Parts: sequence; structure tokens; C-alpha cells
Amino acid sequence: MAVFVSDEDESIRNASLQVQKILIGNFGLSHTEMLLEPLFDGLFEESWRKRNGSLILIGEMLNVLKSFLYDNSDTEKEDCYYQALMGVYIIKDDEVDMPRETAFKVWNEYIDNTPKTLKIGLGTLVKMWVRGIKQPASNIALRSITNFAIKYGETYFADVLDYFDEYINGKDDMLKSGVYDVLVEFLKKLQQAYLDKFKEQLRVLIDNGLFSSVQEIRRSVVKCLSIYV
Repeated sequence: MAVFVSDEDESIRNASLQVQKILIGNFGLSHTEMLLEPLFDGLFEESWRKRNGSLILIGEMLNVLKSFLYDNSDTEKEDCYYQALMGVYIIKDDEVDMPRETAFKVWNEYIDNTPKTLKIGLGTLVKMWVRGIKQPASNIALRSITNFAIKYGETYFADVLDYFDEYINGKDDMLKSGVYDVLVEFLKKLQQAYLDKFKEQLRVLIDNGLFSSVQEIRRSVVKCLSIYV
């Protein structure tokens, strides 16, 4: 959907945006995941207009979900709500002004306690990093991971490692490789003395990938070993 609000012609963007708002307003609750999936993909497109378009529409979806959740308890809708928020959080570190400013605007509209929100949505955030670091605009995921590690790394690293274990034990090789690429960024920013508290868990995690039959995974693990031994 983001393609319709990423045209270079402003009049086309505005007209398309209105159509998409109506679509989300009418079908946002009945087809939530179907509508969100392409928007999440759009967050890691190389075109900043596509990223910005995705953010605008995610903001519309957040409005629909928040209104619904105010009076209703629905685990699936709540999961979608936090997925959308974590996508916005990542683009707050976009290197281009427009999508970054849009992300801050959307975030500030819905969130007044960032640490609490991150704690709830951390599993989703880690998965978005792991996937995003393999996408065309991987630099956005890298900036998000780096800034998170600097600000919240020691607070949430233990939880992040637990989510890494979940993906490493799965069957998706791209996710596995992404785990080690994300881990590299944390290893760069966290102090050695702090990391040593997780020495055994890190050893198991690294050994798991070092002996992988997938070359890309092994290469990612070697990057980890170049920083933390």
C-alpha cells in the first residue's frame, strides 16, 4: 500500500493517502495483519518516500487499533499494535529527515513511556531488527540497534539474548544469520566486563553458529568472534 503514498507528485500522494485512510478505517480490524505486513516491509525500502508512506499508514492503523483496544481485550490485536509501534521506533533512527520526523510525531502521539513500551514490545523489536538487517535499507536497522544498545543495552540485553535463542533454534537461516549480525552491534557497544556476565550463554550462542553448514551464518559468527572472545 505504501507505493500509493510515495509518488513524487504531491497531489497524487495526497489523493492516495485519503484512499488508504478509508481502506484502513473500514478494514483495519477485520484484516489487520494483511494490511500491516506490506507496511512493515515498506519500512526497510531504500526509497525514503516509501518508508515515509508506510509510517503514515501505520499511524492510521495505530489509531484504529488503539480505539478498539480501549474498550476491548484482544491478544492478537494488541500484538499487532505493538508490532506497529516497534516499526515506528526503528524509523526514529532513519537518516533521512522526513521519515524520521514522521516517526517521532507518530511515536509521541501514542507513547509517553518509552522504556515501558520497549519492554512490552521487545520480542517484536528484536525480530524486526533481525529481519531488517537483511533488507535493502539495512542501515536503518543498524542505526536503531546501535542507539538502543547505547541507551538501553545493559537494561535489556539478557532479554535480547533469550529472543536470540528462540530464533537460533528455528529453521529460518536468514533469521539465524541476522541474529549474529544484530549481536555484533551489541558487542561493539557494551562493555567487556558487562558482557562477561553472559559469557556461557554467549559461548553457546556463538558455537551454535560457528559449526553451521550455512556459510553466511558462519561469516556472521566470525564477526562476533572478532569483537568478543
